[in-house]
Amino acid sequence: MKNYKILLSLIILALTSCGVLAAPKELKIEYNEQYNSETKYNEPASKVLTGGITQIQELPSGMYGMWDVKGTLLETNDYSKYATHSSDIWILRKDGNYVTLMNPQNGASATITVTSVQDNTATFTRGIKTYNSKDSEQVTLTLKGDTFYGTDLIVSERTNFGISITTVARYRIQGKKISGETLYKPNRTIKFKF
Repeated sequence: MKNYKILLSLIILALTSCGVLAAPKELKIEYNEQYNSETKYNEPASKVLTGGITQIQELPSGMYGMWDVKGTLLETNDYSKYATHSSDIWILRKDGNYVTLMNPQNGASATITVTSVQDNTATFTRGIKTYNSKDSEQVTLTLKGDTFYGTDLIVSERTNFGISITTVARYRIQGKKISGETLYKPNRTIKFKF
């Protein structure tokens, strides 16, 4: 067992030194001695993308809609993996008992779990897990009119040949509403001239 870990460490060292792999800031090596025969290695992503709300909580109503979201990388342990600036379109919508986050730019869609709501601040999570990877995201947003600000914490874990590598990134995010219910101001008087 010990020789196996040393051999894997040497392989990774060789691959990173010749530029085949990006050198991680932290390398964690794990060996699973038990084989899980129920692991589904060819499970399509559409089947493993699952989620739901264990305790039904809703986002503040002003958070639903389409948003122009800008992100700035605050910190990470792998600068080669994460962009320093990002620009996305988010659509937050309620479907029955589920809250969905969609990105029409890349076609991504995930059910999110709202973990806490206090006044105009909400925290939600999403995750996806396959046989050798686990990605999770925790977003905290504070709504202020037709804008929001907050943080987005992304954790990505990959395991190959018994080697587990975890990367983490934290972004400061700001959003501006493109469409949604709060853009309509019912107290505004419209005057017509004839």
